[in-house]
Amino acid sequence: MVYNMIDNNDIIYLKQCLLKMSIPSGLEISKNKIRNPNKWLTKEELKFIKDKIYWGRSLTEMLYCIKHDIFDIPLCPTCGKLISFGKGYKKHCSISCAHKDPEVIQKTKDTYEKLGGKEYKKKIRKQTILNVVTVLCMVIYLVSINILSLYLETETYLKTIKILSVILAGISIVYFELSYRKDNEKLFLYGTEVLIISMITLFSTYAYFIYFDTYNKILGIIAGVFVLYYLIKTLIIRSRMKKQYYKEQNDIKEIIKK
Repeated sequence: MVYNMIDNNDIIYLKQCLLKMSIPSGLEISKNKIRNPNKWLTKEELKFIKDKIYWGRSLTEMLYCIKHDIFDIPLCPTCGKLISFGKGYKKHCSISCAHKDPEVIQKTKDTYEKLGGKEYKKKIRKQTILNVVTVLCMVIYLVSINILSLYLETETYLKTIKILSVILAGISIVYFELSYRKDNEKLFLYGTEVLIISMITLFSTYAYFIYFDTYNKILGIIAGVFVLYYLIKTLIIRSRMKKQYYKEQNDIKEIIKK
């Protein structure tokens, strides 16, 4: 439906007005000229623009319409309401209308069917592999400490343990700093885990003296606790991701039904 009859001569005239209100290159509208349009446009030109782009609520909006060849009232294809002007015009007047648009619904459905299940499985697999690799590193680390206690002299072994605990503490601080800057809970959790390993490494020096005969067993038990922890962590993460996946699936179904 045409709301505003504009012929080719009108368009040429409007383009000339636009050029007057643009920067010398003619590529964009001059903000300085917008502040004082009477200096650049005659009263007749201003009236002509307002008459032809009558839905525009500001000169900036009117010039935007001329620049982008918008010579009919931009209406929401879903509800038919006038679309508000920001830096430009969106396709719909609101998110609600966008969700009701058959084209958007179909596109959302196609994207979901194409990527939803695959993306979910990919994330689950990635997180599971990450936890398996992490727990293997923890076990290898504790086994290495155990082996060092058998072959190194007491003084050398204790110095090595203290150095390792300091290095791990430094790594945990880096994780905490990154989690604060990026507001990332996962990085904070990684930092906490590394800090715990650092503390266990440091306090193992005391266990080395007090429980020398059972020191190797203690390290074995700690390794077992970490394996159990990461197993529970993996199950919890999988459960949360599955709930999130089904929630998104239900949300999309609700959008499609509307």
